[in-house]
Amino acid sequence: TKDLGPAPKSFVIEPSVSRAVERAIAASAPEEVILATGSLFLVGEIKKAILDQKLRIPTEDKREITVRD
Repeated sequence: TKDLGPAPKSFVIEPSVSRAVERAIAASAPEEVILATGSLFLVGEIKKAILDQKLRIPTEDKREITVRD
């Protein structure tokens, strides 16, 4: 086994996929990367929300959002 370091001090369970991505964006700096992994259903829901522009991303946040297959 590989040591992954200490466990996070806190975490949040967010039932809404779109809201979880919005929270991840809000909690990260613009130069940081947010990586979404999981089932095809989960990733597909995130991709659809991005492509349909249904995520609420602050207008002052100028980060590039990339969707890759």
